[in-house]
Amino acid sequence: MILAPLQHQKKLYEDTHLSVYEVSSEESNKPQMLRLFRGVTLSEEKLDLWFSNYDDYQMTVTNYKNLPRVISVNYENDNQAYALLEFEKGRTLAERAQMSNDELEQLLEAVDHLHRKNFVHGSIQAENIWITEKGKVLLFGAGEWKAFGLPFSNKEKDVEQLAEVVKRYALIHKERLLRLQKGVESLKQLRDIMFSDGTSERVKGTVVEKNVKGSLVEKPYEESTEKNHKPNDQKLEQKTNQINNQTTNRKPNDQKLKQKINQINNQTNNHHRLSEERTYKVNEQVYSLDHSKFGGFWKRLLAYFIDYLIVFVPLYMIFGDSAPIFNLLLSWVYFAWMESSKMQATLGKKVFGLKVINQNGRKITFKRATGRYFAKYISIFTLGIGYLMAAFTKRKQGLHDKIASTFIISVRN
Repeated sequence: MILAPLQHQKKLYEDTHLSVYEVSSEESNKPQMLRLFRGVTLSEEKLDLWFSNYDDYQMTVTNYKNLPRVISVNYENDNQAYALLEFEKGRTLAERAQMSNDELEQLLEAVDHLHRKNFVHGSIQAENIWITEKGKVLLFGAGEWKAFGLPFSNKEKDVEQLAEVVKRYALIHKERLLRLQKGVESLKQLRDIMFSDGTSERVKGTVVEKNVKGSLVEKPYEESTEKNHKPNDQKLEQKTNQINNQTTNRKPNDQKLKQKINQINNQTNNHHRLSEERTYKVNEQVYSLDHSKFGGFWKRLLAYFIDYLIVFVPLYMIFGDSAPIFNLLLSWVYFAWMESSKMQATLGKKVFGLKVINQNGRKITFKRATGRYFAKYISIFTLGIGYLMAAFTKRKQGLHDKIASTFIISVRN
């Protein structure tokens, strides 16, 4: 399912973790790429990795010509998160099945830029390489492997993946192919193999002349491409004419066709309305770290005092010091259960209008709340300095908050 405000949906690619669509927004007719991260249930850890990856991508990979800019990153429900990126008309390398010198050069520069920014792509494959109608290369999917739960990746694996793409889709002389098959350890080595003419001078450009020793392609790329595509263009034209003739002959059914279109439009509008309502219900529980007011030290201290009166005093009155483990278990269940509930707060925090959220502005899981609770003992063992940090840090985080990646926000003016 695609988000309601987006139109002109066309599926470009799909695999186990990801669905990719070409869409456009209501505000702009420019095409955009929607990368929809989906699953039966996406764990909070996976969602955190998805958002943190795109945060890092936006912070480090900025306005580079062969790496698409991010328009927005969000989630619709617990089964879907998405990234919306800039996009141009074209085809994937997998569909195009061939890559010219100039396009290969652009791809190498894109990966090189990522690595200079200490960013690992992790999934360099033909489906993530987009070649526009004007011959511009865009490399999508950088870093998404982290959220997908794929094996650990690094720059060396990026080079291996890139070399496999080159061997499969670039037009290469046999001598250079043999050198690639021996293994490539760096981008520089890959460049030297692909763009060196044997005299330490690099060969660059879409067309390489035949008289250059060890040239990348044996004949002009445009010539081979034109020959390969002409028959398909003729077939496409014949098919188009055939469809037009069939459409012309169906005039008596125009009224039925209009009724069917209106029915589909009504169903689409209802679907969009329901999707907007659901999105609103989900998003109304999400808080922005950039615009939220964080709970101060004194409010948190008073809230803890109320929780102490509610939980610890009755426990000590009933059990005293004879059952410390029992007291510990009950207090753990109280804090972890309350802070991971829909209330997102203990009773003490509720009194002062405080809520516990994660780094994406959502309520925390019981697992994270448990980690936050036991991390408090680290704050205690530092002679209370871990608690005092909430008075001085920018986002009012104590040491246990930093360990659990949680924040206390004030939802009451």
